[in-house]
Amino acid sequence: NGNAVIGKSYELATAPTDGLLIEGKVGIGTITPDSTLKVVGTAYFTSNTHIGENLLVDGSLSYTPLTANSSPINPAGKTYIKVDLTGTFTLSNGTTVGQVIILQVISTGVSADLYESVNCKITGDWKGNQYDTIQLIWDGDAWVEIGRSLNP
Repeated sequence: NGNAVIGKSYELATAPTDGLLIEGKVGIGTITPDSTLKVVGTAYFTSNTHIGENLLVDGSLSYTPLTANSSPINPAGKTYIKVDLTGTFTLSNGTTVGQVIILQVISTGVSADLYESVNCKITGDWKGNQYDTIQLIWDGDAWVEIGRSLNP
């Protein structure tokens, strides 16, 4: 089946196909885990990772932004999006109420333009040039402008 169960209270449980159920604390890179899962070393996630409550960081946090070069821009799972296109673009809907995105234009020469639309409520049309930013929050129905900056 490719599944396994570890732990006295789980002895009658059935793990999902190709899955694992573990009772207690799990350590990766440590023999003394002090939380449900403790990883000593690096971790890499290739898909969206959901955090149910707070993300607490000891040390530094790095983030790879999305570079968007086609429209509509899909902001799913992203907060910082580098816009590398010219002319008018649109945004796909947000994924979660309260999702915040920052769009920064990195293309040169011609502006990247975002206009008010059904899912984008902004204070006047935005014509972003290189280094300009606009910040938006998803309210469940539309992207609502928080702020913008012109950065020559």
